[in-house]
Amino acid sequence: MYPDSKEMKKEEEKNNRELKVGDEMDEGNVENAYLAPPMAYALISESDTNEPGGSVEVRKNGGESEWKYESAMQIGVLASAPAMALGDWDATMGTGIIMDRNFDPHAITERIENTVNQWFQKSAAIVESLTNELCVLSEQQRLLVAETYEKKHERCNLSSVIEANSSGALQMMLLALVKPRYNYNVYLLHLALRKKTVSLLINILCTMSAEEMWKTHVAYNAAYPKEPLAQASLRLCSKWFRKPSVLQFVRNLLEHGRASDSVPVSHDLVQQDVTALLQAATTPKLNKRTFINIFSLRSFQHLAIVATEFERASPDTLTQVLVHAFSSQNDAGYACKITLWYATRKDDLLLHFLRQATESPGKNYRMLTRIIITHRETDLLRILQLFGYDAFFQWTQTQFKSRNRAYGDIVLRLCNFS
Repeated sequence: MYPDSKEMKKEEEKNNRELKVGDEMDEGNVENAYLAPPMAYALISESDTNEPGGSVEVRKNGGESEWKYESAMQIGVLASAPAMALGDWDATMGTGIIMDRNFDPHAITERIENTVNQWFQKSAAIVESLTNELCVLSEQQRLLVAETYEKKHERCNLSSVIEANSSGALQMMLLALVKPRYNYNVYLLHLALRKKTVSLLINILCTMSAEEMWKTHVAYNAAYPKEPLAQASLRLCSKWFRKPSVLQFVRNLLEHGRASDSVPVSHDLVQQDVTALLQAATTPKLNKRTFINIFSLRSFQHLAIVATEFERASPDTLTQVLVHAFSSQNDAGYACKITLWYATRKDDLLLHFLRQATESPGKNYRMLTRIIITHRETDLLRILQLFGYDAFFQWTQTQFKSRNRAYGDIVLRLCNFS
């Protein structure tokens, strides 16, 4: 959780007391709120293994092979967006964010300050002011506004203003807007470790880039120095009833780290991994360590190319091999499948996350908040298009009709509905 949020801490302690073994959890059961638990692999089944259309390009640069994978889902999306459901999208970002030339953090800070400092000002007016100002900004712009406000008010930053005037889902959303996005990952990771939910831990760890993982790791250790992220995660994964394979997967992610997508993919390493996976898949006794090491240490771009090359050399897709290789309740197999989907079928995976977040939102909408905050400036437009703009808009109208209206308003604004 956010280390400076007393209200959120009290709320989590209350939820923890109410949570009992065997209870059916809504928001408490963060497995159902984000993705089906490891025992239900309906998302990644043997009969559902179509990979997205894409292309692999090899470019020679000084004798080195440089590979690039481009998903077909990334092309021509803006042209098909229905105008009646969307506002005026920024031509370069596609997210409705105001252009830099019109951005003035000092003017925004002054407007928020004027609202906050009025005598007997109602919390609803402060929340409305924050919503109007923050929802049209990019992450970097919001952080600059928060920094500017903090410089003017050393004892009262925007986070403290939010905590004093909001609670629950609304408070978490507003805090996520004025803090770096990896801080929300810190909150969810701490929640997963506190509630001993390995599936949520895997979902978060396996859907972060190398850079985001590093920032989250550092921020978590700073917030919880008594038990750092690696120590807490390995302790959870080393329980007697869990297989050691998931321990190795998490250890690789947190102690060695996934390769960065910014590093050019090596052709030789791709061929080496494809050969290793083919051998591991055809041996009588499956070598799971090969799968674990490749899927936990390689970059997402590298894995996308490996999946393409693997299909050229094998009658089965890599997804099908993983389904046969790991049992449905194996946490390491679950981690490999989530990682592969994030690398090769990211839009499909995020769409499933969004559907899970709308079907089982829970009272605090934690996973819906993460999807919107994390992917607003990258994938959210495509995911909403796949989900259906009208369907999502109708869901918000029903879901926030009588409660959490302020939160629902922020969701619509961040999704750029007029």
